[in-house]
Amino acid sequence: MSRALFQALALLSFATTCLPVNAVDGKRLRLMGGLGASSLTGPGGSGLGSGPSLGVSYALNERFGVGTNFTQTFAFSNSFTPFFSRFEIQLTMALTGQLTGTTSSLSVDSQPMFQALAPMSEGLRLRLKGNQYFFTGATTVYPYAGFGLEICYEWGAGNRTGYEVTLGVDRVSNTQNTILPVNASFVLIFWP
Repeated sequence: MSRALFQALALLSFATTCLPVNAVDGKRLRLMGGLGASSLTGPGGSGLGSGPSLGVSYALNERFGVGTNFTQTFAFSNSFTPFFSRFEIQLTMALTGQLTGTTSSLSVDSQPMFQALAPMSEGLRLRLKGNQYFFTGATTVYPYAGFGLEICYEWGAGNRTGYEVTLGVDRVSNTQNTILPVNASFVLIFWP
């Protein structure tokens, strides 16, 4: 081994064991895309559907975050026709783990030498949602609004990606009817 390489490895070994490593609050923005299924129960009967979702969330700190999500669900019956669209505003609380990514940096003489993004923290999340549903009728669209509660578990798949499974229930109504959608989804999370 050359002398210069040996000195560089010795310096790196010393630096990683003796020099302080600073944990810096890092990634807060997350992009999400997934596939979900919904079961609805209302005064007119029940229905099943599935479809894609897209969302974005921002961690306010390690425990709390806000976000938005759009889902388009298609009915299993009637040749997979549009069933409903859902727009959500979300408040997320980390029951375990943390919502932010952490960037660790090694500094020498106050100058950052190395920087690494720690893998996503896994954990249990509780999500409160404000929902706007648009149900597709034969000739018109029926709006319903309300609130929901969702429990999520997320885990990392690498430094910038992760997964989330969710199970939630919403209570939405219009002036005449109340509907209770139950939703489950599998989501891919990406930190840009």
